[in-house]
Amino acid sequence: MRYSLRRFSKFVAALAVAGSVSMISASPAEAASATCVVAGTSCKTGNVKASSAHWIQYYWDSGLSAVGCSMRVVDVANGAIVYAGRVGIGSHKNGYIYGLYGTYRMELYNCSTGAVGYIKNTVI
Repeated sequence: MRYSLRRFSKFVAALAVAGSVSMISASPAEAASATCVVAGTSCKTGNVKASSAHWIQYYWDSGLSAVGCSMRVVDVANGAIVYAGRVGIGSHKNGYIYGLYGTYRMELYNCSTGAVGYIKNTVI
């Protein structure tokens, strides 16, 4: 899923106005999606269980950062990194990680304020 810079800016602005990042109403281990917005140099999402088809979808964007942004998806149970990558200045990346059976969180690091990312286990 690709967002234009304008749409991304509106998304970040809406999150900032809300004052907090929220997840779909469920306990963190059962949430269908989780988002984080970098306020300093890093952030972590809440926990998301892999879909019944054993995948997680990810998206992250460095925003207007002057440094890019690194991301990893971590298995909450054992700390194993199941995916990692980096995007450059003003860039984003999305995709799916297949073959997952547990619960996962996304960690953004080495970023600038305004970078954003999410993981989810639903198609919508």
